[in-house]
Amino acid sequence: MKKAKLLLFLVMILVVASMVLFACGDEDAHDCKDENFDHKCDVCETSISCFDNDNNHNCDICGKELSHCFDNTNNHKCELCGETITSCKDENRDHSCDICGKISSCEDKTNDHKCDVCEKELSACADENSDHKCDVCNDELTLCKDEDDDEFCDICNEYVGRSLSFIKNQDNTYSVSGFSGSPTDVIIPSTYNGLPVTSIGDAAFRNCTSLTSVVIGDGVTSIGDGAFGNCTSLTSVVIPSSVTSIGGWAFDSLSLTIYCEAESQPSGWDSYWNYSGRPVVWGYDASNLKIIDGVHYYIKDSSAMVTGRNANVTNVTILSTIENNGDTYSVTSIGDGAFRNCTSLTSIEIPSSVTSIGGSAFYNCTSLTSIEIPSSVTSIGSSAFEGCTLLTSVNYLGTIESWCGITFGNYNANPLYYAQKLYFLRE
Repeated sequence: MKKAKLLLFLVMILVVASMVLFACGDEDAHDCKDENFDHKCDVCETSISCFDNDNNHNCDICGKELSHCFDNTNNHKCELCGETITSCKDENRDHSCDICGKISSCEDKTNDHKCDVCEKELSACADENSDHKCDVCNDELTLCKDEDDDEFCDICNEYVGRSLSFIKNQDNTYSVSGFSGSPTDVIIPSTYNGLPVTSIGDAAFRNCTSLTSVVIGDGVTSIGDGAFGNCTSLTSVVIPSSVTSIGGWAFDSLSLTIYCEAESQPSGWDSYWNYSGRPVVWGYDASNLKIIDGVHYYIKDSSAMVTGRNANVTNVTILSTIENNGDTYSVTSIGDGAFRNCTSLTSIEIPSSVTSIGGSAFYNCTSLTSIEIPSSVTSIGSSAFEGCTLLTSVNYLGTIESWCGITFGNYNANPLYYAQKLYFLRE
């Protein structure tokens, strides 16, 4: 009995001691912290080792560098912080990165036609820019040449001819000052010696009787007084919208048709710029002009008109329709002065699609001997056949009633003023 009591007493003592110890331990329990950054717990002074939970190679407590970047996986990045630590390199010049094995292509950043890595020949010199220089290495490749004899370089399109004379202006532009020889079809260039051509001087082409056509380059802004005076063979000229000034008597050829890109006459053009009153096509679009067998057809308002001709056409048959960009257009009229002063013209046939013949259309066609007119023609403008002194017969594809129904602008509009015979033919 005494032993049992003693055992019970001992158990109670142990329980009380355990409670006391537990209470004391709970009172002293804590999470170590080091706000002094000295690697000791501020509470219990337990030593704390350096550690790097941020993966930035430095101790999170004291900032001491713990490690350097390393790349055991050969992917150019540190396995700890993820920073890129190396670039691809190819010291073996085999287009394979010595570190990651990535394959590279040949390239030529030095523009020497060779691969910068393996030195393989990559390209030959080429001049797609048409400037006589290699597009890659910029070496001079060719000189200007003009194998088609149009006075423009076949490569760079720079003017290389000798028909035109130029003078350099103080503002580093050029003016066409004259001509040499006997030019026929002339294109005024937009540039000369790399500088813009902005003007055609006074009387620059005066008395150039060989001249038959002129196309003026974009960039020309002025045409001087009498620039094309007495160019008696001139049959067509194209004036770009850039031209804001034209002097008096600039054009006086009686054979001329003028094509102007401007929709109407600019205010800076002299009132006598077109001294002889030659026909003008305003709002000219080069894509709408078709020249077929020497005859000029211009498309406007869904139909086509005969507006002019090349020099020295002889036997002409006007087409009833023309094709342009997949569309078909009916030829409905012969414009004012279209064949004026065409002294080489001997005969002409007009299709049944034509309904009108303009004033002076065949004025002074002194070699014209015969003409065929369809019954579709209802009007003929003033002086259409004036000066056609060799005209001997008219073939009319209609009846006398329809012939008498034609409206003539004046007596010289009627070809019978010269022709002695009128033949009525079946259509």
